[in-house]
Amino acid sequence: MSLLFLLLLLHELMPGTQGLSLCGWRTQESGGNKLQYSAGSGEDTFTVVNTEKALIVYSPFLSSNEIVLQPLRGTYLFCVHWIPALGIFNFTYGVTKSHIMQTSPQTRSNLLQPTPPSYTCDSSTLLFDVTINGQPLNNSCNFTFPLLSTATDMKNVEHDISQVADYLDKNHFSGKGRMLRYWIETVLSNVTIEENSHHFGKGSLQAAVYKLNSSDVLISLPDCLGVSLSFPKQLMETVNTGTRLHVVRILDSGALFQDAANNTVVDSQVIGITFEGTQVSNLSEDIVITFHHQPLQVNSSPVCVFWDELSENWRMDGCNTVPGEVRTECRCNHLTYFALLMQISSEVIPEVHLVMLSVLTFAGCSISAVSCFFTIIWICCSRKMQSNPTLQIHLNLLGAVLLLDLSFILSAVLGALEERSLCISSAAVLHFALLCTFSWMAIEGFNLYRLVVKVFPASSVTTIKLALVGWGEYLCFSIFYLPSILD
Repeated sequence: MSLLFLLLLLHELMPGTQGLSLCGWRTQESGGNKLQYSAGSGEDTFTVVNTEKALIVYSPFLSSNEIVLQPLRGTYLFCVHWIPALGIFNFTYGVTKSHIMQTSPQTRSNLLQPTPPSYTCDSSTLLFDVTINGQPLNNSCNFTFPLLSTATDMKNVEHDISQVADYLDKNHFSGKGRMLRYWIETVLSNVTIEENSHHFGKGSLQAAVYKLNSSDVLISLPDCLGVSLSFPKQLMETVNTGTRLHVVRILDSGALFQDAANNTVVDSQVIGITFEGTQVSNLSEDIVITFHHQPLQVNSSPVCVFWDELSENWRMDGCNTVPGEVRTECRCNHLTYFALLMQISSEVIPEVHLVMLSVLTFAGCSISAVSCFFTIIWICCSRKMQSNPTLQIHLNLLGAVLLLDLSFILSAVLGALEERSLCISSAAVLHFALLCTFSWMAIEGFNLYRLVVKVFPASSVTTIKLALVGWGEYLCFSIFYLPSILD
């Protein structure tokens, strides 16, 4: 419903959908190496004029600008292609090729422009071997054509879609996804096809139109667009005989279907499926869309989604995914634009392995804690403990390791209770114990340096000062900063 609503809304806001391609040969004189384009040919006309100084293009949907061409005199092949609805202005002149993308075509109510000045043709300004959309024209220096609201000829539609595919390959459609989708639907709805089906385009943009003259067409459609479609019989009760089916395949790098989460589309492939003038939703039997794709990377799985025009995001409502290695089925109860998103998931550890790893972890921590405890008792009972700084450092390191073992075991137990305050407290203690362990290991290294390198040290560093570094600094950090980080 949202897609149809927005398409109807855009119908009054956008210029004509049919493109115009004017190609021919131009004799360039000295100083005539310019292309000028601007608005100024009336509301619904496209005018190309050749003068000794410049080749001039007038169209109401163009902004005013000028391009400097090759300076050498001679005869040049040129081609001007213009699709007002998409703001595509493509100009080729010899080896010079320039693409101009209009960011926001104006609405028809703002397009009343003065008529361009008239020009008198002579032998030096004549354009020859001129064609308009492939049809030959008489030689002249002034050509004016109407901007038709819709394209109906199959050759013109094929040419326009090929031009748009070329722009998609160059990523020139950033932020114009809604405009492009409206243009595709309008073009496919108005084109006249002689057969029961016809395929348009290549590369990044392909489309197919099917005439639904019988129920057999809906049962299964060929996968010429990289997907296979299968429709339920219930759909025939919704769709009138003679209705046309539109299937569109877009290879999008993220510029046309860009959501807030920047999700990755599998193979950059987006498939649009619509019935002309008919909304299809909430079917009791699903429509099956089979995507063919490359093998996915390890720890990833495809997810079927559709594009919501209102929120401009991918959604999964009404779609179920049947994944496969090189093909994935999407079973959906409605029609719109569909894609496969790449869902990265961590490898699930089997329960048997998880139990064994947990037992080994707790057993190792328990043995380490018991060993540290008895070693601490032994050092405390030693007569040399009070007078030997090395034993005092050993004692502090063992205390840090013992605290780390106990806090690790305790955090696992408290985490299972799913109480936020207990989780924060155990995380703070675990973080503090880990930092203290690293700190006392560094102090052990410093003490070893004093004993080995400086055999008779004259240092004022005492065990109390080392204890302030090993315990006090990280205690302050854990008390004042860690809770705010965890929040």
